[in-house]
Amino acid sequence: ISNKPFKKLRVTLSDVKNRLFLGNVPKDISKAELRQTLEPKGDGIITIDLPEEPDNPSKNRGFAFVEYETFALADRARRKIERASEDGFQIKGRTVTVNWAEPRTEPDEEVMAQVKAIYVRHLPDKVTDESLRKLFEPFGNITRVIMPSQKPGQKRRDFAFVHYEERAHALAAIEG
Repeated sequence: ISNKPFKKLRVTLSDVKNRLFLGNVPKDISKAELRQTLEPKGDGIITIDLPEEPDNPSKNRGFAFVEYETFALADRARRKIERASEDGFQIKGRTVTVNWAEPRTEPDEEVMAQVKAIYVRHLPDKVTDESLRKLFEPFGNITRVIMPSQKPGQKRRDFAFVHYEERAHALAAIEG
């Protein structure tokens, strides 16, 4: 060992990746059909998450998450799906895209402590700013209600944001 100063080493931990994101998935495919289609591309599928359309549970949202037992199995499947897609592999006439799924991260507690607004969805046609204010005022002082205006050619906006003076009021409204 010499008397030279040591260089600082930086260490970055890598995420264990064993979950794939599939895009452009046919909306009428079931988990069982998707599993049957994907199994020839790689062993080790643990779970398939195929989120449903909120307004039509018989259809999915056009994407899926597929979890594999190990990184190696997930990587092998990812590469096979990519190569197959380049060669024209399709599921029910759709070319599926594949990427590593990004891990879900929890929001920073300091940032969340500052949030004083709630998101309200599935509002009936006749709801107004004033009717929302009356509905949510029992939970605390409201600073504003925002209902995005409908733009020409777009479907009706059925959501709003209710802003409270204090976070505790917003949390009380969520708890109901």
